[in-house]
Amino acid sequence: MFLGLVCTSALAQVQVSKGSFVGIGLSFFKSGYGEGYLPRVNTGVFARIHVQDGLGVRPEMVYSQRGEQSNRNSVILEYIDFSVLADYRYDLHEASGFSVHVMTGPMWSRMFQASIHSHDGATTVATDIYGQTTLWDFGFLFGGGLGIDIGHGSMFLESRLFLGTKGLTIPTFGYPMFSRSLSFVVGFEF
Repeated sequence: MFLGLVCTSALAQVQVSKGSFVGIGLSFFKSGYGEGYLPRVNTGVFARIHVQDGLGVRPEMVYSQRGEQSNRNSVILEYIDFSVLADYRYDLHEASGFSVHVMTGPMWSRMFQASIHSHDGATTVATDIYGQTTLWDFGFLFGGGLGIDIGHGSMFLESRLFLGTKGLTIPTFGYPMFSRSLSFVVGFEF
């Protein structure tokens, strides 16, 4: 009973905020086609557990697209990403509500759809390659951004860089590919 009271008291002191974001970005494979970036979308939800002055832990769950395109083909991989990020926030001017933040941490991704789109003039043919690809990806996420207090929450703009460290098996390539993506997101935290 005493332990329960201590744990409840400790959890009451922890501040947790929640939020969501949506963004666009560019994706490619290290040593891939080398011809073009794949424009992609991502959207996600997160919680920010405030640890101490400016420092927080930010678990996230995100829908993302990764891949690469060339003049004739596009590889599109769709994932649910799970990450646990260390997040540091610094208030630029407390009265104005402006802040900057940086974050980094590991990210695990579970693929749920994969396809190759072959382009021939105005015709595009999609081929499902889900069963022929690596289902899990792992890497590191780095990011940072600006925030401004709005009412009972804050709005932020953020840039993110994902560097995949696990070689992915993809049918059109004879060797493992490593995902790379750069995205820009806008979100709200309350």
